[in-house]
Amino acid sequence: MRASRHEILELEGSPVLPYSWRSKLLVHLTRLSPEARRNRFFVWMPDEALARHAARTAPAAVVEARVGGETRGMAEVHLRRDLRTGAEISVSVEDGWQRRGIGAALVGRALREASLRGAEEITLFYLPGNAAMRKIALRAGFVRAPDGDATLVEARLLLPAAGVWRARSH
Repeated sequence: MRASRHEILELEGSPVLPYSWRSKLLVHLTRLSPEARRNRFFVWMPDEALARHAARTAPAAVVEARVGGETRGMAEVHLRRDLRTGAEISVSVEDGWQRRGIGAALVGRALREASLRGAEEITLFYLPGNAAMRKIALRAGFVRAPDGDATLVEARLLLPAAGVWRARSH
């Protein structure tokens, strides 16, 4: 995958292991602009709140997008067990690296990681004004949940069978 004609995009998805993913997540999140922070968390998040999030979040998997060895985007995959085994994915891409396919690549890899962990239904939330995430969600096959909150879009995707999801080519 390419971030541009000259940069190679590396994606690394991994189970959450005791290594430096928390510090990588915090560094990445603190580099987000106010608008990117709002798109990721739906409210303004000061650095102290980002530090609390990085210290407390408990994802089943983290996907890291690197360009030139530097982290430029991350996705978290959170599993939930209710009527249907599901997962929620959260994605952020640093300013200056958006609109290069990184967000779509992160969503695709996060879907794969969720599927490998037995998720049957994936949920993705985004702000109504986040056109980039809306486009990514639609291309990946997400459908807006009916009767949702007008201030937040809830999009869902049913996977064909746990463990066998394959990324669509766009």
